[in-house]
Amino acid sequence: MSKEELSPGTLDVVLDARPTPPPPRLAGGANDLRLTFENGALAGQSFEFQGPRRVLLGRSKECDIELFESRVSRQHCVLTLEGATAHVKDLGSANGTRLNGAPVGLTLVKTGDVLDLAGTKVRIELGAADHGTVALMRGPTEVVPCVRRLRDPALRIRIPGYEIGPVLGEGATSAVFEARGKGGELVAIKVHKIGSSVFPEDRERFVREAETASALVHPNIVRVLDHGEAEERLYIVMEFVRGETVKARLQRLGRIPLPVALHTARQIASALGHAARHGIVHRDVKPDNILVQEDGVAKLVDFGLAKSLLSAGRSGVTRMGDVLGTLQYMPPEQLDSSVTADHRADIYSLGATLYHMIAGETPFSAKTNFGYFHKILFEEPPILGLLSRDVPPIVSAMVSKCLRKRPDERYQSADEIVKLTTTLLASGEQRTTAF
Repeated sequence: MSKEELSPGTLDVVLDARPTPPPPRLAGGANDLRLTFENGALAGQSFEFQGPRRVLLGRSKECDIELFESRVSRQHCVLTLEGATAHVKDLGSANGTRLNGAPVGLTLVKTGDVLDLAGTKVRIELGAADHGTVALMRGPTEVVPCVRRLRDPALRIRIPGYEIGPVLGEGATSAVFEARGKGGELVAIKVHKIGSSVFPEDRERFVREAETASALVHPNIVRVLDHGEAEERLYIVMEFVRGETVKARLQRLGRIPLPVALHTARQIASALGHAARHGIVHRDVKPDNILVQEDGVAKLVDFGLAKSLLSAGRSGVTRMGDVLGTLQYMPPEQLDSSVTADHRADIYSLGATLYHMIAGETPFSAKTNFGYFHKILFEEPPILGLLSRDVPPIVSAMVSKCLRKRPDERYQSADEIVKLTTTLLASGEQRTTAF
Protein backbone atom coordinates (compact mmCIF):
# COMPACT_ATOMS: atom_id res chain seq x y z
CA MET A 1 0.00 0.00 0.00
CA SER A 2 1.23 3.48 -0.77
CA LYS A 3 2.82 5.64 1.89
CA GLU A 4 1.04 9.00 1.71
CA GLU A 5 2.02 12.14 3.59
CA LEU A 6 0.35 12.12 6.99
CA SER A 7 0.76 14.43 9.94
CA PRO A 8 2.11 12.67 13.03
CA GLY A 9 -0.53 11.36 15.38
CA THR A 10 -3.45 11.92 13.02
CA LEU A 11 -4.87 8.49 13.61
CA ASP A 12 -4.03 7.98 17.26
CA VAL A 13 -7.34 9.08 18.66
CA VAL A 14 -9.48 6.76 16.59
CA LEU A 15 -7.73 3.67 17.85
CA ASP A 16 -8.51 4.50 21.47
CA ALA A 17 -12.22 4.40 22.18
CA ARG A 18 -11.96 4.43 25.97
CA PRO A 19 -13.97 7.27 27.54
CA THR A 20 -12.28 10.06 29.48
CA PRO A 21 -13.68 11.98 32.45
CA PRO A 22 -15.99 14.83 31.37
CA PRO A 23 -14.26 18.24 31.07
CA PRO A 24 -15.09 21.14 33.41
CA ARG A 25 -18.34 22.86 32.57
CA LEU A 26 -18.28 26.23 30.86
CA ALA A 27 -19.03 29.35 32.81
CA GLY A 28 -21.77 31.78 31.82
CA GLY A 29 -21.83 33.84 28.64
CA ALA A 30 -21.88 32.77 25.00
CA ASN A 31 -18.43 33.54 23.59
CA ASP A 32 -17.37 29.94 23.26
CA LEU A 33 -18.74 26.66 22.02
CA ARG A 34 -17.86 23.23 23.37
CA LEU A 35 -18.91 20.04 21.61
CA THR A 36 -18.63 16.78 23.54
CA PHE A 37 -19.12 13.45 21.76
CA GLU A 38 -21.28 10.99 23.68
CA ASN A 39 -20.72 7.95 21.44
CA GLY A 40 -18.95 6.76 18.31
CA ALA A 41 -15.25 6.83 17.49
CA LEU A 42 -14.77 10.17 19.27
CA ALA A 43 -16.72 9.23 22.43
CA GLY A 44 -15.52 11.27 25.41
CA GLN A 45 -13.67 13.81 23.25
CA SER A 46 -14.42 17.52 23.69
CA PHE A 47 -13.71 20.27 21.15
CA GLU A 48 -13.87 23.95 22.03
CA PHE A 49 -14.16 26.94 19.72
CA GLN A 50 -14.07 30.69 20.35
CA GLY A 51 -16.51 32.84 18.42
CA PRO A 52 -17.36 34.35 16.11
CA ARG A 53 -16.84 31.42 13.74
CA ARG A 54 -18.39 28.56 11.81
CA VAL A 55 -17.67 24.95 12.79
CA LEU A 56 -18.05 22.36 10.02
CA LEU A 57 -18.64 18.71 10.95
CA GLY A 58 -18.39 15.74 8.59
CA ARG A 59 -16.21 12.91 7.25
CA SER A 60 -14.05 15.17 5.08
CA LYS A 61 -10.53 15.99 6.24
CA GLU A 62 -11.36 19.62 5.42
CA CYS A 63 -13.96 19.76 8.22
CA ASP A 64 -13.18 21.44 11.54
CA ILE A 65 -14.06 18.15 13.23
CA GLU A 66 -13.51 15.06 11.12
CA LEU A 67 -15.95 12.29 12.04
CA PHE A 68 -14.96 8.67 11.53
CA GLU A 69 -18.48 7.35 10.98
CA SER A 70 -19.60 5.89 7.66
CA ARG A 71 -23.20 7.19 7.98
CA VAL A 72 -22.01 10.77 8.36
CA SER A 73 -21.80 12.79 5.13
CA ARG A 74 -18.53 14.39 4.02
CA GLN A 75 -19.93 17.81 4.98
CA HIS A 76 -22.78 16.96 7.31
CA CYS A 77 -23.75 20.11 9.21
CA VAL A 78 -22.38 23.48 10.34
CA LEU A 79 -22.62 25.29 13.66
CA THR A 80 -22.36 29.09 13.59
CA LEU A 81 -21.38 31.03 16.71
CA GLU A 82 -22.23 34.73 16.45
CA GLY A 83 -22.28 37.03 19.48
CA ALA A 84 -24.69 35.67 22.07
CA THR A 85 -26.33 33.14 19.78
CA ALA A 86 -25.44 29.93 17.98
CA HIS A 87 -27.36 27.92 15.42
CA VAL A 88 -26.96 24.70 13.47
CA LYS A 89 -27.72 24.02 9.82
CA ASP A 90 -27.91 20.67 8.04
CA LEU A 91 -25.93 20.69 4.76
CA GLY A 92 -28.11 18.29 2.81
CA SER A 93 -26.62 15.25 4.54
CA ALA A 94 -27.73 11.82 3.35
CA ASN A 95 -28.91 10.67 6.78
CA GLY A 96 -29.97 13.98 8.30
CA THR A 97 -29.18 16.04 11.39
CA ARG A 98 -31.45 16.13 14.44
CA LEU A 99 -31.47 18.41 17.48
CA ASN A 100 -33.03 16.91 20.60
CA GLY A 101 -34.75 14.39 18.35
CA ALA A 102 -36.22 16.92 15.88
CA PRO A 103 -34.97 17.39 12.28
CA VAL A 104 -32.70 20.40 11.75
CA GLY A 105 -33.17 23.08 9.13
CA LEU A 106 -31.56 26.28 10.42
CA THR A 107 -32.09 25.95 14.15
CA LEU A 108 -31.04 27.93 17.22
CA VAL A 109 -29.07 25.91 19.79
CA LYS A 110 -28.51 26.32 23.54
CA THR A 111 -26.50 24.70 26.29
CA GLY A 112 -27.61 21.13 26.95
CA ASP A 113 -28.91 20.50 23.44
CA VAL A 114 -27.89 17.22 21.83
CA LEU A 115 -27.08 16.99 18.13
CA ASP A 116 -27.61 13.65 16.41
CA LEU A 117 -25.58 13.20 13.23
CA ALA A 118 -26.83 9.91 11.77
CA GLY A 119 -26.49 8.21 15.17
CA THR A 120 -23.45 10.12 16.45
CA LYS A 121 -24.57 12.25 19.43
CA VAL A 122 -22.87 15.50 20.37
CA ARG A 123 -23.71 17.57 23.47
CA ILE A 124 -23.57 21.36 23.08
CA GLU A 125 -22.36 23.85 25.70
CA LEU A 126 -22.17 27.60 25.25
CA GLY A 127 -20.32 30.05 27.49
CA ALA A 128 -17.04 31.65 28.44
CA ALA A 129 -14.60 28.80 28.86
CA ASP A 130 -11.53 28.16 30.93
CA HIS A 131 -9.15 28.24 27.98
CA GLY A 132 -6.56 26.18 29.80
CA THR A 133 -8.65 23.02 29.92
CA VAL A 134 -8.93 22.08 26.24
CA ALA A 135 -7.45 23.14 22.91
CA LEU A 136 -9.14 26.08 21.21
CA MET A 137 -9.96 26.95 17.60
CA ARG A 138 -9.79 30.77 17.72
CA GLY A 139 -11.70 33.02 15.41
CA PRO A 140 -12.53 32.45 11.73
CA THR A 141 -8.92 32.40 10.50
CA GLU A 142 -6.37 31.93 13.28
CA VAL A 143 -6.26 28.24 14.18
CA VAL A 144 -4.78 26.64 17.25
CA PRO A 145 -5.02 22.91 16.46
CA CYS A 146 -7.68 21.04 18.37
CA VAL A 147 -5.63 18.08 19.56
CA ARG A 148 -7.08 14.56 19.54
CA ARG A 149 -4.39 12.63 21.38
CA LEU A 150 -4.07 8.95 22.11
CA ARG A 151 -4.34 8.94 25.88
CA ASP A 152 -2.09 5.87 26.09
CA PRO A 153 0.61 6.42 23.41
CA ALA A 154 1.71 2.80 23.73
CA LEU A 155 -1.72 1.52 22.76
CA ARG A 156 -1.85 0.09 19.25
CA ILE A 157 -3.98 -2.62 17.78
CA ARG A 158 -2.25 -5.98 18.13
CA ILE A 159 -2.74 -8.58 15.42
CA PRO A 160 -1.29 -12.05 16.07
CA GLY A 161 1.62 -12.80 13.76
CA TYR A 162 2.26 -9.19 12.74
CA GLU A 163 4.41 -6.36 14.07
CA ILE A 164 2.48 -3.15 13.46
CA GLY A 165 4.45 -0.16 12.19
CA PRO A 166 3.61 3.43 11.21
CA VAL A 167 0.38 4.70 9.70
CA LEU A 168 0.43 4.84 5.89
CA GLY A 169 -2.91 6.55 5.32
CA GLU A 170 -6.51 6.75 6.43
CA GLY A 171 -10.03 7.25 5.23
CA ALA A 172 -13.36 7.88 6.91
CA THR A 173 -13.77 4.41 8.39
CA SER A 174 -10.41 2.67 8.07
CA ALA A 175 -6.68 3.21 8.40
CA VAL A 176 -3.71 1.46 6.80
CA PHE A 177 -0.57 0.50 8.72
CA GLU A 178 2.80 -0.71 7.60
CA ALA A 179 3.55 -4.05 9.27
CA ARG A 180 5.85 -7.08 9.17
CA GLY A 181 4.91 -10.73 9.31
CA LYS A 182 6.68 -13.46 11.26
CA GLY A 183 9.08 -14.02 8.36
CA GLY A 184 9.96 -10.33 8.22
CA GLU A 185 7.97 -9.70 5.04
CA LEU A 186 6.60 -6.18 4.64
CA VAL A 187 2.80 -5.91 4.36
CA ALA A 188 0.06 -3.31 4.64
CA ILE A 189 -2.79 -3.87 7.09
CA LYS A 190 -6.11 -2.09 6.68
CA VAL A 191 -7.92 -1.74 10.02
CA HIS A 192 -11.52 -0.68 10.54
CA LYS A 193 -11.21 2.35 12.83
CA ILE A 194 -14.58 1.91 14.53
CA GLY A 195 -14.58 -0.98 16.97
CA SER A 196 -17.50 -2.94 18.35
CA SER A 197 -19.93 -0.05 17.65
CA VAL A 198 -19.63 -0.52 13.87
CA PHE A 199 -22.96 -0.87 12.06
CA PRO A 200 -23.70 -4.43 10.86
CA GLU A 201 -23.84 -3.42 7.19
CA ASP A 202 -20.48 -1.66 7.45
CA ARG A 203 -19.00 -4.77 9.02
CA GLU A 204 -20.47 -6.82 6.17
CA ARG A 205 -19.03 -4.44 3.60
CA PHE A 206 -15.55 -4.63 5.14
CA VAL A 207 -15.64 -8.43 5.25
CA ARG A 208 -16.96 -8.53 1.70
CA GLU A 209 -14.03 -6.38 0.54
CA ALA A 210 -11.60 -8.91 2.00
CA GLU A 211 -13.39 -11.90 0.52
CA THR A 212 -13.88 -10.25 -2.88
CA ALA A 213 -10.28 -9.11 -3.24
CA SER A 214 -9.01 -12.50 -2.00
CA ALA A 215 -10.64 -14.13 -5.02
CA LEU A 216 -8.74 -11.90 -7.44
CA VAL A 217 -5.13 -12.77 -8.25
CA HIS A 218 -3.80 -10.39 -10.90
CA PRO A 219 -0.57 -8.39 -11.31
CA ASN A 220 -2.56 -5.14 -11.40
CA ILE A 221 -4.69 -5.79 -8.31
CA VAL A 222 -3.30 -5.39 -4.80
CA ARG A 223 -3.30 -8.90 -3.32
CA VAL A 224 -5.15 -9.70 -0.11
CA LEU A 225 -3.07 -12.09 2.00
CA ASP A 226 -5.18 -12.50 5.12
CA HIS A 227 -8.13 -11.03 6.98
CA GLY A 228 -9.78 -11.40 10.36
CA GLU A 229 -10.67 -9.61 13.59
CA ALA A 230 -8.49 -8.55 16.51
CA GLU A 231 -9.37 -6.48 19.58
CA GLU A 232 -12.91 -6.02 18.19
CA ARG A 233 -11.57 -4.46 14.99
CA LEU A 234 -11.68 -5.98 11.54
CA TYR A 235 -8.50 -6.03 9.49
CA ILE A 236 -7.24 -6.96 6.01
CA VAL A 237 -3.60 -7.85 5.31
CA MET A 238 -2.42 -6.82 1.82
CA GLU A 239 0.76 -6.81 -0.19
CA PHE A 240 2.89 -3.73 0.37
CA VAL A 241 3.19 -1.49 -2.68
CA ARG A 242 5.96 1.10 -2.88
CA GLY A 243 4.66 4.04 -4.83
CA GLU A 244 1.90 6.62 -4.72
CA THR A 245 -1.66 7.05 -5.86
CA VAL A 246 -2.58 8.58 -9.20
CA LYS A 247 -4.42 11.23 -7.19
CA ALA A 248 -1.20 12.21 -5.41
CA ARG A 249 0.65 12.41 -8.71
CA LEU A 250 -2.07 14.55 -10.25
CA GLN A 251 -1.84 16.89 -7.29
CA ARG A 252 1.92 17.05 -7.76
CA LEU A 253 2.04 17.34 -11.56
CA GLY A 254 -1.34 18.74 -12.58
CA ARG A 255 -1.46 16.44 -15.60
CA ILE A 256 0.09 13.08 -16.45
CA PRO A 257 1.95 12.63 -19.77
CA LEU A 258 -0.23 10.94 -22.37
CA PRO A 259 1.86 7.74 -22.83
CA VAL A 260 2.05 7.25 -19.06
CA ALA A 261 -1.69 7.84 -18.66
CA LEU A 262 -2.44 5.28 -21.40
CA HIS A 263 -0.04 2.77 -19.85
CA THR A 264 -1.74 3.16 -16.46
CA ALA A 265 -5.22 2.88 -17.99
CA ARG A 266 -4.24 -0.27 -19.91
CA GLN A 267 -3.13 -1.99 -16.71
CA ILE A 268 -6.26 -1.00 -14.76
CA ALA A 269 -8.42 -2.10 -17.69
CA SER A 270 -6.67 -5.47 -17.53
CA ALA A 271 -7.46 -5.65 -13.80
CA LEU A 272 -11.11 -4.76 -14.41
CA GLY A 273 -11.36 -7.38 -17.15
CA HIS A 274 -10.04 -9.98 -14.71
CA ALA A 275 -12.56 -8.87 -12.07
CA ALA A 276 -15.40 -9.01 -14.62
CA ARG A 277 -14.51 -12.59 -15.55
CA HIS A 278 -14.97 -13.40 -11.85
CA GLY A 279 -18.33 -11.63 -11.83
CA ILE A 280 -17.06 -8.70 -9.75
CA VAL A 281 -17.75 -4.97 -10.29
CA HIS A 282 -15.44 -2.56 -8.45
CA ARG A 283 -17.87 0.45 -8.44
CA ASP A 284 -15.30 3.01 -7.27
CA VAL A 285 -12.53 3.26 -9.88
CA LYS A 286 -10.82 6.63 -9.39
CA PRO A 287 -7.31 8.12 -9.03
CA ASP A 288 -7.37 7.56 -5.26
CA ASN A 289 -7.72 3.81 -5.78
CA ILE A 290 -4.88 3.34 -8.26
CA LEU A 291 -1.37 2.86 -6.89
CA VAL A 292 1.62 3.22 -9.21
CA GLN A 293 5.02 1.75 -8.36
CA GLU A 294 8.28 3.43 -9.30
CA ASP A 295 8.64 1.01 -12.23
CA GLY A 296 5.28 2.11 -13.65
CA VAL A 297 3.27 -0.95 -12.57
CA ALA A 298 -0.24 0.18 -11.62
CA LYS A 299 -2.40 -1.66 -9.12
CA LEU A 300 -6.11 -1.33 -8.37
CA VAL A 301 -6.99 -1.21 -4.68
CA ASP A 302 -9.99 -0.82 -2.35
CA PHE A 303 -12.76 -3.25 -3.18
CA GLY A 304 -14.87 -1.88 -0.32
CA LEU A 305 -17.73 -1.01 -2.69
CA ALA A 306 -17.29 -4.00 -4.98
CA LYS A 307 -20.13 -6.42 -5.60
CA SER A 308 -20.47 -9.86 -7.06
CA LEU A 309 -22.90 -10.08 -9.95
CA LEU A 310 -23.50 -13.70 -8.97
CA SER A 311 -24.97 -12.68 -5.62
CA ALA A 312 -26.23 -9.16 -6.37
CA GLY A 313 -29.16 -8.18 -4.20
CA ARG A 314 -28.82 -11.14 -1.83
CA SER A 315 -26.27 -9.80 0.65
CA GLY A 316 -28.49 -7.02 1.96
CA VAL A 317 -25.49 -4.66 2.12
CA THR A 318 -26.41 -2.69 -1.00
CA ARG A 319 -30.11 -2.00 -1.35
CA MET A 320 -32.02 -0.92 -4.44
CA GLY A 321 -31.69 2.85 -4.62
CA ASP A 322 -28.37 3.02 -2.72
CA VAL A 323 -25.84 5.32 -4.39
CA LEU A 324 -22.21 4.31 -3.82
CA GLY A 325 -19.04 5.68 -5.35
CA THR A 326 -17.45 9.06 -6.10
CA LEU A 327 -19.46 11.57 -8.12
CA GLN A 328 -16.61 12.90 -10.28
CA TYR A 329 -16.14 9.39 -11.74
CA MET A 330 -19.64 7.95 -11.35
CA PRO A 331 -21.73 6.74 -14.35
CA PRO A 332 -25.39 7.77 -14.74
CA GLU A 333 -26.78 4.33 -13.93
CA GLN A 334 -24.95 4.26 -10.61
CA LEU A 335 -26.76 7.45 -9.58
CA ASP A 336 -30.03 5.58 -9.89
CA SER A 337 -28.97 2.47 -7.99
CA SER A 338 -25.58 0.92 -7.33
CA VAL A 339 -27.08 -2.55 -7.08
CA THR A 340 -27.91 -2.61 -10.81
CA ALA A 341 -24.50 -1.34 -12.01
CA ASP A 342 -22.50 -3.88 -14.01
CA HIS A 343 -19.01 -4.11 -15.49
CA ARG A 344 -19.75 -1.25 -17.89
CA ALA A 345 -20.01 1.12 -14.89
CA ASP A 346 -16.33 0.42 -14.20
CA ILE A 347 -15.54 1.21 -17.84
CA TYR A 348 -17.17 4.64 -17.43
CA SER A 349 -15.21 5.30 -14.22
CA LEU A 350 -11.96 4.23 -15.90
CA GLY A 351 -12.75 6.61 -18.76
CA ALA A 352 -13.37 9.45 -16.29
CA THR A 353 -10.10 8.64 -14.54
CA LEU A 354 -8.16 8.60 -17.83
CA TYR A 355 -9.82 11.89 -18.77
CA HIS A 356 -8.59 13.39 -15.48
CA MET A 357 -5.05 12.08 -16.00
CA ILE A 358 -4.81 13.54 -19.51
CA ALA A 359 -6.72 16.82 -19.05
CA GLY A 360 -5.74 17.59 -15.47
CA GLU A 361 -9.41 18.00 -14.59
CA THR A 362 -12.43 15.75 -14.15
CA PRO A 363 -15.04 15.44 -16.94
CA PHE A 364 -17.52 17.41 -14.83
CA SER A 365 -17.22 19.84 -11.96
CA ALA A 366 -19.99 21.33 -9.86
CA LYS A 367 -20.46 23.05 -6.51
CA THR A 368 -23.26 20.79 -5.30
CA ASN A 369 -24.29 17.16 -5.57
CA PHE A 370 -27.35 18.19 -7.56
CA GLY A 371 -25.08 20.04 -9.97
CA TYR A 372 -23.11 16.84 -10.51
CA PHE A 373 -26.30 14.83 -10.90
CA HIS A 374 -27.55 17.11 -13.68
CA LYS A 375 -24.26 17.11 -15.58
CA ILE A 376 -23.72 13.36 -15.30
CA LEU A 377 -27.26 12.63 -16.48
CA PHE A 378 -27.75 15.28 -19.17
CA GLU A 379 -24.51 17.00 -20.24
CA GLU A 380 -21.46 15.94 -22.24
CA PRO A 381 -17.95 16.68 -20.95
CA PRO A 382 -15.63 18.93 -23.01
CA ILE A 383 -13.87 16.92 -25.72
CA LEU A 384 -10.33 16.04 -24.69
CA GLY A 385 -8.88 17.15 -28.01
CA LEU A 386 -10.25 20.66 -27.41
CA LEU A 387 -8.62 20.86 -23.99
CA SER A 388 -5.20 19.68 -25.11
CA ARG A 389 -3.75 19.76 -28.63
CA ASP A 390 -1.41 16.83 -27.98
CA VAL A 391 -4.32 14.39 -27.58
CA PRO A 392 -4.76 12.32 -30.78
CA PRO A 393 -8.34 12.07 -32.07
CA ILE A 394 -8.34 8.30 -31.53
CA VAL A 395 -7.57 8.78 -27.80
CA SER A 396 -10.23 11.46 -27.48
CA ALA A 397 -12.74 9.15 -29.20
CA MET A 398 -11.82 6.23 -26.94
CA VAL A 399 -12.36 8.26 -23.78
CA SER A 400 -15.62 9.69 -25.13
CA LYS A 401 -16.92 6.18 -25.82
CA CYS A 402 -16.09 5.14 -22.25
CA LEU A 403 -18.13 8.11 -21.01
CA ARG A 404 -21.31 7.47 -23.00
CA LYS A 405 -24.49 7.90 -20.94
CA ARG A 406 -25.98 4.58 -22.02
CA PRO A 407 -24.02 1.49 -20.93
CA ASP A 408 -24.78 -0.32 -24.21
CA GLU A 409 -23.02 2.50 -26.13
CA ARG A 410 -19.75 2.11 -24.22
CA TYR A 411 -17.12 -0.55 -24.69
CA GLN A 412 -18.76 -3.74 -23.52
CA SER A 413 -15.59 -5.21 -22.08
CA ALA A 414 -12.47 -3.73 -20.47
CA ASP A 415 -10.50 -6.11 -22.67
CA GLU A 416 -11.41 -3.88 -25.64
CA ILE A 417 -9.66 -0.98 -23.89
CA VAL A 418 -6.63 -3.18 -23.19
CA LYS A 419 -6.32 -4.01 -26.89
CA LEU A 420 -6.77 -0.43 -28.05
CA THR A 421 -4.33 1.10 -25.56
CA THR A 422 -1.80 -1.64 -26.33
CA THR A 423 -2.01 -0.72 -30.03
CA LEU A 424 -1.67 2.98 -29.25
CA LEU A 425 1.36 2.43 -27.03
CA ALA A 426 3.01 0.17 -29.64
CA SER A 427 2.49 2.70 -32.43
CA GLY A 428 5.55 4.67 -31.42
CA GLU A 429 8.35 4.79 -28.88
CA GLN A 430 6.50 5.56 -25.66
CA ARG A 431 7.82 6.45 -22.24
CA THR A 432 5.67 4.62 -19.73
CA THR A 433 7.44 4.35 -16.41
CA ALA A 434 8.36 7.87 -15.26
CA PHE A 435 6.20 10.51 -13.66
